[in-house]
Amino acid sequence: MPLHLKKNEDIFTSWHLVAKSTTSMDQHYNVRSLYTARLEISGKEQTLKEIIMAPEDNVIYEQKFDKPSKDGNLTLTFKTEDGLLLLGVEGPTGRTLYLASRTPTVKRSVIDKFKAQALCLETKYNYFIPGSIREDDAGAEACAHNLEKWVPINFRESVGKWILTVSAYENTQMVLQEFLSPYGSTEITVVDDKVHVSHLSIFQGSIITIKDIDVEESTGHIVYKGDNPETKAAIYRVSPNCIVLSPEGQRLFLICRANHFPSIGDISQFVKYAACRNYNKVLIRQAASFLCSEMPTEVHTLDVEKIAGTWKLAAVASNIPESVVNFPNEIQFTVNNEEVTITDGTWTSTAKKIGNNRLKYAKGDENAMEMRFHEPLGDSLLTWVGNPTEQKVFLVLFSKSGQASPEEIIRFKHFAACLSIPVIFLKE
Repeated sequence: MPLHLKKNEDIFTSWHLVAKSTTSMDQHYNVRSLYTARLEISGKEQTLKEIIMAPEDNVIYEQKFDKPSKDGNLTLTFKTEDGLLLLGVEGPTGRTLYLASRTPTVKRSVIDKFKAQALCLETKYNYFIPGSIREDDAGAEACAHNLEKWVPINFRESVGKWILTVSAYENTQMVLQEFLSPYGSTEITVVDDKVHVSHLSIFQGSIITIKDIDVEESTGHIVYKGDNPETKAAIYRVSPNCIVLSPEGQRLFLICRANHFPSIGDISQFVKYAACRNYNKVLIRQAASFLCSEMPTEVHTLDVEKIAGTWKLAAVASNIPESVVNFPNEIQFTVNNEEVTITDGTWTSTAKKIGNNRLKYAKGDENAMEMRFHEPLGDSLLTWVGNPTEQKVFLVLFSKSGQASPEEIIRFKHFAACLSIPVIFLKE
């Protein structure tokens, strides 16, 4: 049954326009291939506005609805499902039926019903907003509970490293962002009878570690404390060797034990559940993830006496073009009561210690660089030097003699490949 628009005051707001059907062709929609649209219904101004966003707002239709106009325009709402709005407009130029939603997308069954309703109104031209229709899943209701049926992870039985294998997303933009991160891992440890969870990922040559995580053992959840607002994620077991990380948001992750290559069954289960949640953009990371599962370990506590002395350059990898890089043939670390001075003969800088294991220094007027050291600290130094905010990254191998062993060169090349930065200098 139709109602006059102003009698249905709870719809005075902005709606996502999903579809429209008209008795005459609308060139506004014919000339666009990618756009979004909305309906704005104002009770205060007693107006209805149809707006196309492509990319800026363009009001293509506006009408007062407080009473039928002298032209005979009449706007009526029709009862439909919660969260949906079916709006009919009749005027001298013809009839239009709008379908709008509280959410950006609706099920295909809603669209099929709209087509039948448009036939009843005898409209002829149908327009559907790109990206507004999602496919129905016959088993969607049952599927939606699949994850809840999986057993929450037992953290104490899951100690070790877990490698990010497959991820699923709601939209393409998120896939493109994550694509730049070729490696991710989750580590679960128990220290002093307390469970700890940390995440490590690589992004544009930088290694990013998240440790500020609370663990809820009883529910199988973790909470990222550094986020504002805090993000909560559930962890469920898919198989003995793979688990699903389900954070609040628009993504899902399948992570598997570092020494176990996931089966097709594990991946299939994950993808089916992701599709059920409408996370239909899937990124498989198997090859890169397991290749990089054994990266060099950063020193936990830096003994500055072990880096003191003169070191010669053996290899460099960087995301900076080779023509721009000007690295010295050797570098010297001078230690005086935990204070470290770095020099290469042309410049000198005093490095500050960050935490227990890293150094921070500035070369001339340049912005500060961070230096990280990797085990073992012996006759060679494998260091990461960079400024992540500037996306300026170097992986540098020093040695006492200037020559590195074949094993060290293989290790260096492997690490550079995992960081997705090319080797620009190698002394062989």
